[in-house]
Amino acid sequence: VMAKYTRTVPKDLDVAVELPPEITQGLRMIGARTLRNATRNALGKAATIIKNAAAPNTPVYSGILKKSLGIKKSKHTSKGIYALVGARRRFEGPTQPKQTILKEKRDAKMAGVRYKPSTDRRSKPSKYLHLVEKGFRHYRSGQFIKGKGMLRGASQATKAAVAASIRQTLSQYLNRPTASSEIPTT
Repeated sequence: VMAKYTRTVPKDLDVAVELPPEITQGLRMIGARTLRNATRNALGKAATIIKNAAAPNTPVYSGILKKSLGIKKSKHTSKGIYALVGARRRFEGPTQPKQTILKEKRDAKMAGVRYKPSTDRRSKPSKYLHLVEKGFRHYRSGQFIKGKGMLRGASQATKAAVAASIRQTLSQYLNRPTASSEIPTT
């Protein structure tokens, strides 16, 4: 017997949306595929709001973590429809601080040579975002380094805007003309 893995969302990150009765009624009447697309689109727009709110609060050392923030919308309906905000997995960049990179670019321009970033040290923000977000205990000193909580703070600060965006997107799908309504009847 295989157990199905389910990942639970913490209560403070979950966004519950109360839909007006006319939207709920309309969602029951549209087709399953349109409903799936409408929900995925609504969740993608809501995730964009959270990502844009988290970006200014992201700590900048090299700027790579901030640039790596992205959205992933579900593709498999067997797992449900969801949208994730976090560091893109394949994103990587130089580990150097932004000031060092800018200085190296300026020096290369003054010397008349093309700037070539060092490729020996690359960082993958997807590997350390959870440490920056939640914090960690330093392995030598044992001191707890407090997390920044930029994604958690952004999701809590934008709950009302996210709910409004979801309501608006779903109502736009319901008010859109369908293919059958555009066919003239004679």
